[in-house]
Amino acid sequence: MHGVARRVRLIAFVFLAALVVPMACAAPKQPPARAANPGTAEFTLQQVLDYPFTNDLVAAEHGDRIAWVVNLRGVRNVWVAQAPQFRPRQLTHFTQDDGQEITQLTFSPSGDALVFVRGGDHDANWPDKLAPDPASNATEPKVMLWAARLPDGAVHEVTEGDAPAISSRGRLAYLKDGQVWTVSLDYRTDAKHPDKDKHGAPKRLFFDRGKDGGLQWSPDGARLAFVSDRDDHAFIGVYSDDKTPLAYLTPSTGRDGSPRWSPDGTRIAFTRLPGRGGAPEPLLQQVPHPWSVWTADVSSGNGQRVWQSPDTLAGSYPETAGEANLHWAAGDRLVFLADLDGWPHLYSIPSHGGEPLLL
Repeated sequence: MHGVARRVRLIAFVFLAALVVPMACAAPKQPPARAANPGTAEFTLQQVLDYPFTNDLVAAEHGDRIAWVVNLRGVRNVWVAQAPQFRPRQLTHFTQDDGQEITQLTFSPSGDALVFVRGGDHDANWPDKLAPDPASNATEPKVMLWAARLPDGAVHEVTEGDAPAISSRGRLAYLKDGQVWTVSLDYRTDAKHPDKDKHGAPKRLFFDRGKDGGLQWSPDGARLAFVSDRDDHAFIGVYSDDKTPLAYLTPSTGRDGSPRWSPDGTRIAFTRLPGRGGAPEPLLQQVPHPWSVWTADVSSGNGQRVWQSPDTLAGSYPETAGEANLHWAAGDRLVFLADLDGWPHLYSIPSHGGEPLLL
């Protein structure tokens, strides 16, 4: 129902804009109105349209670098700033309003590398997810990974894919066609690159029968946790190396997601929703979607439920940005977001279970 409401608001906005803009253009020219305050400068419609929009602000793990995207007249570029002065510096220098989004800015754990995704329309709701092509290029636009070495700021295109995750060992994992791939941060799409046919070239990291996502490297960079989506249920998997079978943590018929490693790398926290199936939900009635927080021992795969939401509408799985916002915190506690009173709040709970503390 929230999705329907958002679409209705969007349609109403577009309809209003379609009415207002032609009326504004067709209106007879009037002499500029005198400012109500003599000290207030007048501004033009062009200045309003030229307003820069900033989004996707991210920080490095140690907080010494930040990065964000600036959209100026439809031209998107990445900007960075470094401690202690944090002076803004433009990292990329794209010049065309080509409709290619820049998203998923990801720092390496050391903060010395930044990876981002350029291309596509990540808010699109059509099934084939075709990338925008307003210039009608003969070459189909692709969703591509880009990498930058900091602080010198050299930027290059890496390979096709999205959802980057960088390990503490500098290993890049990403998603392509629902599977997990890996590539060297120094790899380039240029055919003359020396690593074209060597170990740095893109390759699928492992085979999994689900549609993968939620990539999370262990603190030591040796293992990768992921979500294996099987449509009506989903597992939390762990990849170690090519000789070790994939491990699935306390698998069930539920839909598991948001894997998060403990600081010592021995456990993983995750969320669990009931699996899809059963009697269809009523179309004209909202029903609760309860969920829970779990932890599992990585070596044994055994897990326990840490917290269970109430079976109420307010206790349903959150639909805000970041969803459950599950993270490990100091003192062996977990922090998560829930709408227990109708508003999104952060709660803290011991990793072995207990009473949640409203933060």
